[in-house]
Amino acid sequence: MKAKKVGIIYSGGKYWGGVETYLSLLFDLYDKEKVELCLISLGNWELSKKLQEKEGKVFVLSGKRMRLKTFAEITQLIKKEKIDLLVSQGVVANFYARLSAFFSGVPNLVTVHSELAQDYNNVFIKYAYLFSDIAFSPITKKYITVSHFLKNNLTKRGINKKKIDVIYNGVQLSGQKEDFHSPKHDKIVIGSIGRLHKVKGYDNLIEAANILEDKNPNFRIVIWGDGPEKENLNKKIKDFEIDHHVELAGFEPDLNKILSRVDVYIQPSLSEGFGLTVVEAMLAGRPVIVTPAGALKEIVNNGITGIISKSTEPKDLADSILKMLEDKELGKELSVCARNYAVREFDPEKWANKTIKAYLEVTK
Repeated sequence: MKAKKVGIIYSGGKYWGGVETYLSLLFDLYDKEKVELCLISLGNWELSKKLQEKEGKVFVLSGKRMRLKTFAEITQLIKKEKIDLLVSQGVVANFYARLSAFFSGVPNLVTVHSELAQDYNNVFIKYAYLFSDIAFSPITKKYITVSHFLKNNLTKRGINKKKIDVIYNGVQLSGQKEDFHSPKHDKIVIGSIGRLHKVKGYDNLIEAANILEDKNPNFRIVIWGDGPEKENLNKKIKDFEIDHHVELAGFEPDLNKILSRVDVYIQPSLSEGFGLTVVEAMLAGRPVIVTPAGALKEIVNNGITGIISKSTEPKDLADSILKMLEDKELGKELSVCARNYAVREFDPEKWANKTIKAYLEVTK
């Protein structure tokens, strides 16, 4: 059987995140006998550069948003490359993919990684994208969501649940596994990785650190990542005078390097479409603390594979951290269960095969 050609439209982003990790892994693992993947990148972002270095098939188009020229370039590319399916990742990519697919006569599949309403601070932009997403959704033949939480969001917007496949992300084993609270440092290091964006809840984590200082000062919180909230978060750390407890460490591409420094992993998000770094921490043998936001309560079983705080509020985050600080045996038990669960449920090869199977079903 001739391999189907799948074009993946990616609208890019200044910061490396879950979508980039997802696509990078998919291009590494997909079955080349069944499909031929190419990335159609709206701008030359870090992901497109990385795939080009690996000799992946990449087409870089204009990164400017909502241009007729870009739409024309995509439709020409579909015809020239004889693309059988357009897959899109992100609302801008969805807009281009749906219209290009419609006028080219090829099907469209949308992959949903996050809650659209939480991705944009600007109210006008948020609702403009939401309206366009709903208006053009009938063009989409199938959706893949990375959690049941996101599937439920789509069904609330009127999307037929029969069009939606839930496929949890696959996660690569990091190869790093150490005991909880390794003796490399005196204080327990609590780490987090993510964009410095309001939706990630880092302002609440900083407030939690301020609460914890009087209860148990034997901790240090390190946050890896970059983003628009960096200045505000730094100011909050200085205002509380807790820079000896909280550090913004910037972006670090080497996950193993990060997790080798961390005793406990925390995800204080206000909303989360999946929680990729939480699973990566589980695989590395780290006990995890998460909020009950979005899909996090799907991937963590409270008291068995991690701790789910009562809410996203600073006091509840502080209480969850304190529980881990004061009960090291609990941390050890959670880390073992979490690793076993993550190895079983988030196998990257199985994920890649399920994803490609969903692509092929749409091309029938």
